Parts: sequence; C-alpha cells; structure tokens
Amino acid sequence: MIGGGLPAAVAADWLMTAYQVYLPSLVAPDDLIEGNTKMQGSASAALFAGPSLAGLVAQLLGAVTALLGNAVSFLVSAACLLGARPAAPGPVAARRGTTAGRRTTLRRTTLRPEIADGLRLVLGDPFLRQMSVFWAVANLALTGYAALLVVFLVRVIGLTPGSVGLLTAIPGIGGILGALLTGRITARFGTARGLLLSTLGAVPFGLLIPLTGPGLRLAFYVAGALVAFTGVAVGNIIIAAFRQSYSPPGMCGRVTATMRFLIFGTSPLGALLGGGLGSWLGIRNALWILLGTVALSGTLLLTRALTRRRDLPDRLPEPREPALRDHAGL
Repeated sequence: MIGGGLPAAVAADWLMTAYQVYLPSLVAPDDLIEGNTKMQGSASAALFAGPSLAGLVAQLLGAVTALLGNAVSFLVSAACLLGARPAAPGPVAARRGTTAGRRTTLRRTTLRPEIADGLRLVLGDPFLRQMSVFWAVANLALTGYAALLVVFLVRVIGLTPGSVGLLTAIPGIGGILGALLTGRITARFGTARGLLLSTLGAVPFGLLIPLTGPGLRLAFYVAGALVAFTGVAVGNIIIAAFRQSYSPPGMCGRVTATMRFLIFGTSPLGALLGGGLGSWLGIRNALWILLGTVALSGTLLLTRALTRRRDLPDRLPEPREPALRDHAGL
C-alpha cells in the first residue's frame, strides 16, 4: 500500500502544481477567476460524486470492475490534457513573454538556487507571504480536523457508515457552491475584500460542527460544513487566480511550488496534532480547538496590504523586478 501510494501522491502533487501554472497560458488574465472557478467546481463535483459512484459500481459490478473503471478514467484525463492547447498571447502577455524570453537566455542554474528564488519571492512579498502563513495555519488545523471527523461521527455521534458517507460529502457541495459564488463575490466586493469576506465571514461557521449530535442536531454539522467549506473554496479560487497573475514571468511555477510546500508541509503535523488532542482532551474538545484555530486563522490576512484595497494587484510592481532578475537564475 505504501509502495503504491507514495508514487501516486508524488504524481498528484506534480499535477496540482503543474495545472495551476499551465492555466494562465490557456485563458486570458481577466478570465483567471472564471478559469479557476471552473477547475474548483469540477474538482468539487468529482469529490462529491466520485465516492458514491465508486460504491455503486462496486456493488453492482464488483470491486475489480470499479478499479478498472478508475484506471480508465485516468487515461481519459490524460487524453484531455494532451488535447489542451495554449491560447495565442495578447499584447500584454506578448510583452511579458518578451521579458521572459530574455531571461531564458541566461545560464540556467541548479535546483537549489531556483528553490531559493521561490522562497525569497514568497517570503519577501507582503501578499504571498501572508497568504502562505494563513493557509499553512488553516491547513494544520483542517488536517487535524479531518483526522478526527469520521471517528467523531461514528464513535461520538453513533452514525452508520452510510450516514457518515453522506455527511462527509457536504464539503464537496460547499466547494461547488463556492465555485458558483466566487465570480459574483469578486465582482461586487473585489478580490481583496472577497477574500477577507470568505475567510472571516464564512469559515468561522465551522465552529457549529462540534455542536453536532444525534437527530436534529446533525443540522449543526450540515450548516457548519456547508458554509465553512464554501468560504474555503472561494478563498482558494481567489488566491490561485491572484498567484497566477501576480507572479513575474518564469516564476509562477516556483511561487506555486513554494506556497504549496509551505502550506501542505503542515499536514503531517496537523494529523499528529489532531490525534494527540483527541486522545488527551476527547474528540469533541479537540474539534473545538482545531476548528477554533481555523476560524482565527483568517485574522492573519488583516494586514495593511490587504485591508486597504478593494482588489488584489494584477502583477508584481515593476520596481521589484530588477532584483528578481539578479537572482532568478532563468
């Protein structure tokens, strides 16, 4: 299991990084929000429908057939990726491409300096740094929450496996709702304010989840998970689109990989934290702490760079680019 799971996990991480870097070449800069919205919506729909469909196929046709169908789905995905073609660059993209072209004539460096370039840019920029810190803390707590959720629903609430399966699909529905609402939110409030609204206004609803109990008290879980993960999806879409447009030419891959490393590097610690708190304080008390941390993590975005503007900037300010050319190593 470990031997097969590790390569799959590595490949999945490469794909998640690569598609976010590739998307800006497929859509115009003004369409990045819509592009990320559709990507998030399709991923959430798959998250919602996939487990149910797999269970149905396994029950009707057998587990082997279900696994074979899953393998075929990867081939279909590969065919779709091979069919994708970058759009012709517009005037702005062409100018930026010219700059990127000049940079690519410089001598390429080894991997270590390129990693340092990504870290230097992300940690030195007031927007990228704060978004990374925010999501690293939120991911730490959300991973701990995920490690305890099924145990909470089965052992504490006493639900059947079928009911647990239905309830754990709620975040997928929240992801779909977030994808549907992001465009309207950013159009009305702006990207910066939309990010703050989704994280500070919606994510704290997750604090309803520890109130869950048998019977009608299951509504606390449904409402809390639905609203909170809708907010998570909106924030994810806004940050992804911002990162794609804001990164200097040739740096989007390093910025994306660096931020994902900083954010998801907290996942193992989050799982250990969730298990430790659950054993020490009990499952419900541990959920209060973890979801309280998620709710408070949004306050990390309350910086002057974010609170004083309606929209996030479209690209890194020009005065900072010479420094990047000195260190980019492209």
